[in-house]
Amino acid sequence: GRTDGRTDGRTDGRTDGRSDTRIINLAINPDTAIRATSLVKSIIENRAESCQTVWWPRSKIEEGDWLGVQFFSPYLVEAFRTIYDGEMFTIKQLGEVADVGPNGRTITMYMNRSDTPGKYGWASIYGNETSRITSMSIEPYTYVVPKPDKMREAERFWSRRSTLLLPERMRLNLARVTAINSTQPTIGASWTGVRPRIKKSWSSTQQKAWRTAWPKAVATYLNSTLGIVSILGVRIPNVLSYPKFSLEENQRRIPVPDLTYKQVSRLAVAYDRLSGLTLGRWSEHADKARTALDDAVCRTLELNAEVVATTRFELSREPMVTGKRYNEL
Repeated sequence: GRTDGRTDGRTDGRTDGRSDTRIINLAINPDTAIRATSLVKSIIENRAESCQTVWWPRSKIEEGDWLGVQFFSPYLVEAFRTIYDGEMFTIKQLGEVADVGPNGRTITMYMNRSDTPGKYGWASIYGNETSRITSMSIEPYTYVVPKPDKMREAERFWSRRSTLLLPERMRLNLARVTAINSTQPTIGASWTGVRPRIKKSWSSTQQKAWRTAWPKAVATYLNSTLGIVSILGVRIPNVLSYPKFSLEENQRRIPVPDLTYKQVSRLAVAYDRLSGLTLGRWSEHADKARTALDDAVCRTLELNAEVVATTRFELSREPMVTGKRYNEL
């Protein structure tokens, strides 16, 4: 994409009267210097084809916020902005309501994978195999054992196990799941653990209920269309269809609904009903399982179902999701 200052004097009310930045996302990258020069000229003259233009507040750009370049579709850019700015519903960044970490890649520093249980019987999830991980609920299917000289570090790592796990990398044209909830607390190579923060003022019964229900509720949201947009909006776009997610830059910044106890309970009930369903790929906009998740999120957060349906359709046409040009069959 290319940016320049808006010259027509228009503002959108989010920049305190300062100019917005024009972001141009290209559908086709020029493959020669001549084509690149021609493209630049056509952009300057406002006659460029095969590209999409969005306006992003200059104040955000100056703060290092380039979230406006994360999607080709202007509709998805705006959808993500309304989520991230808390205009669609009240949000918290994931790191504000949960302890996010440790990073799953460090498992190999302290542990080895094993097909059979070791002395401590540590059951684990190893790798993000899209052919195996197709629904929100998963049962650990392999084991890890401490390295002989890393026992203390391995035990500390294992003590931070959780049921809710986020992928550290995703092959977007194959992915079905953005968050998994394990049947038992665990750790996973290629996965980051997430544990909800608990208010000390709550009773022991409330604390126990929150620890069980909150991961289910957040897994339900993150696997819905709006949850996918929330995650993709904060990704590191180093490789378009195979992004990575770091703790500080991405995963802790994921916007999630600031859920009430009642909303957590409703989404947890939806999780129990839908967690075993095989989720379609994101390019399948009519996928029944994803539609059911979207319906549950819409009812719980009192959202416009048509807006969410359009977002799901636009997501299904996004190049990083399909591996094709925008809207190409």
